[in-house]
Amino acid sequence: MYGENSPTGNVEMMLYSRIRRKTRKTQHLHKLAAQTDRKSQIRTEIARTKSAERLIADQLATRTRLQRDSSNSEVAQRRFSPLSNSRVFIPFLTGYDVT
Repeated sequence: MYGENSPTGNVEMMLYSRIRRKTRKTQHLHKLAAQTDRKSQIRTEIARTKSAERLIADQLATRTRLQRDSSNSEVAQRRFSPLSNSRVFIPFLTGYDVT
């Protein structure tokens, strides 16, 4: 309706250019936000994975320690089992056996 050289045509072109710039800027910001969200998700996944790995390592260490303590306990039981079946004489000044 208006020519490009008319004042109204210039205003329309200027508004159109601003809208296009804002649209491109908005699209770019949305793209950056999506990338940031994805990076945040990746960081969260990495943190969860590391946490799970630490938990597994801790559980394995605990299991190993319990097994070691258990085997040490079995060794001690075998070592002291002959003593538990024997009687012990405890002499007192009274001269009587109090066992």
